[in-house]
Amino acid sequence: MSNFALFIIVNLVPGKYDEWVKITKDTREHVTASEPGCVSYYFGTSEIHGAEKRSKPTVVWAYEAYQSRDDFITHVQSEFVAKMMANASRILTTPPDVPMYETIHGFLDKTTDMKECGLIWDTKIATATGKRETVLQRLKELAGWVEANEPDTYTFLVHRAVGEGAENEVRILERYASRDGMDWRRTRMRSRW
Repeated sequence: MSNFALFIIVNLVPGKYDEWVKITKDTREHVTASEPGCVSYYFGTSEIHGAEKRSKPTVVWAYEAYQSRDDFITHVQSEFVAKMMANASRILTTPPDVPMYETIHGFLDKTTDMKECGLIWDTKIATATGKRETVLQRLKELAGWVEANEPDTYTFLVHRAVGEGAENEVRILERYASRDGMDWRRTRMRSRW
């Protein structure tokens, strides 16, 4: 499991999604081949666009996971990433939003082959002051149950936000074979809480 993760939001110039896909495909291939400290590189768009409207999204969500913060620093300071960001900057409307997290509980890829999923779900939780560890403990229990009982849940990773002002934030990355898998689990989860 990774120890350091990023949930990134990228805002694109309208009509530039296909160009973004090419840039990130090249980057993902380079990172996979050259950076053993990078554990995961997932990208997604809002479900409202669907496969038939792939060139329309202006907001892209990304999840990157590294074995350590040092591995991320190596990545972000590499010549390849500097060139990629210079190339991508012309199709971005704002600099990427890059909040940082520690991975606490769960599993990254139950399929073991990074099988493409049908749906990615990103949940951000703002806990009451002083209650984050209690929430993390409950989510640890839930992560174990999900891994043992839900074959259509490919990923269930619980994260603790790091940095000033993030003391009460928890984030969960979920990947599902399909929307049905997610809906089934959401129904079951309500009864566990």
